[in-house]
Amino acid sequence: MAQRRSGTSNVTLYETSPAPGPGETPHRTIVLFGRTGAGKSAMGNVIAGKKNLFRESAGRVSETDGIVSKLVAVKWGGTRFVLQVVDTMGIGDTGKPMEEVLNKLSRLSIECSGGIHHLLYVTKGYFTEVEKEAFDLMQRVLFSRDVLNNTSVILTSFDAYADTRACRLAIERLERDAPMLQGLKIIPVDNCPVTSSNSMVSEPARSESRQRVLFHVLFSCDRPYKPKAHATVQRAIRSHFQRPRDLAEKAAEAQRTAARLEEERQEFERQSSERQREIEEKRQEAARHRRTADAIRRQMHEESIQHARASDRAMDRFRSHHGHHSMSPPSLQHMFSPNPESVSMTISRRQTTSSVNGTAISFSGMHIRRAGADGRGEVMFTHRSFHCWRN
Repeated sequence: MAQRRSGTSNVTLYETSPAPGPGETPHRTIVLFGRTGAGKSAMGNVIAGKKNLFRESAGRVSETDGIVSKLVAVKWGGTRFVLQVVDTMGIGDTGKPMEEVLNKLSRLSIECSGGIHHLLYVTKGYFTEVEKEAFDLMQRVLFSRDVLNNTSVILTSFDAYADTRACRLAIERLERDAPMLQGLKIIPVDNCPVTSSNSMVSEPARSESRQRVLFHVLFSCDRPYKPKAHATVQRAIRSHFQRPRDLAEKAAEAQRTAARLEEERQEFERQSSERQREIEEKRQEAARHRRTADAIRRQMHEESIQHARASDRAMDRFRSHHGHHSMSPPSLQHMFSPNPESVSMTISRRQTTSSVNGTAISFSGMHIRRAGADGRGEVMFTHRSFHCWRN
C-alpha cells in the first residue's frame, strides 16, 4: 500500500487489488511503446505494482518479443480498476528487421480491439533519430494520427522528478528536440529497472512514479482510440516498405535509361561527326568542281576572244576585198569563183548547247565553203561564238 502524507493525516491514495477474475473486463487499456531499452517493461511493472510481471532490460536487446498483455487490478480511493497493460517489443531492436518488428506489433489491433485508452510513449529524455522514426511509424503505419489524442510521453530514469523546475526544463528540452511531442502530456518519472546487477530497487521512487502514472491513466482520456483492422495495418506495413523498394527500382530504371540515353547521345554525336565529315568532303568536292568550271569558263572565254578576233580579221579581209555591201549567198558564189558552174558554195550554221558542272554553254558558228570542180574545197569564212550561263 502506498500513502501520501497530507498535513498530519495519512490518506490512502491507491493500493494493489486482488488479481482480476477470468471474466472481468478492463476499465482501461494501456499500451507501452518506444525504442529498445527505454524502460517500457519497467514502466509496466511500476503500473502493476510488481517487480517481475514483465521482463525488464536495461540493454539494447529487447526482452519482449512481439507483444505481452497482462491484466492487473488496483484500487484508488476505494474504487477498484482493472487495467490491461500491453508491453511491446522495442523499435530499433538490434538484429531484427524493422518490417518484422512492425508485423509483430500489428497484432495490437487484435489484442486491443476494444480500444486503447492510453498509449504511453516511453523515452529516456533524449529523442534520437531512431525514436523519431518509431514515433512516426506508430502514428502513421500502426495506428493513425487520431491516436495522438490518447498518447502521453513518459520521461523515464529522471531522478529529479520531485523538482518542479527540473521537470519543466526537461520537458522544454524534450519538446525542442522533438517538436512532434509538443501538445502531448509529458510525465517525468524514475523507474529504475530490475536487473541482475541492480537488485536493490528504489522503492520510494518507483512508488511515486506509479502514483503519477496511475493518476494520469485513471482520471483522464475516457474515450478510447479504436485501432485499425489488422488486415489494414498489414497493408499499411507492406505499403510502407514496398514504397522504398519501388522507388529504388524506379531509380535503377532511371539510371538504366540515363545510361541508354547517354549511349544514344554518343552514337548520335558519332553519326553527326561522320555526316559533318561527309558534308565537308562534299563541300570541298563542290569547290573543286567550281574551280574546274571557272577554269573551263576562262579558257572558253579566252578561246572565244581569240575566235572573235580571228573572225574580225577574216571579216575585215573579206570586206576589204569585196566591199561593205551585203550580198546573198548566190552573189557570194559569183564573187568567190569566176566560174559559178564549176564551183559550189556551201553556207552552214550550227548551234550546240551543253552543260558542264551546272554551267550551260552554247556554241554557234557559220562556215562558208567553196568547192572546186575537182571536189576539193576551201573554207572561205568561219565565225564562231559561245555563251555561258549558270543554271
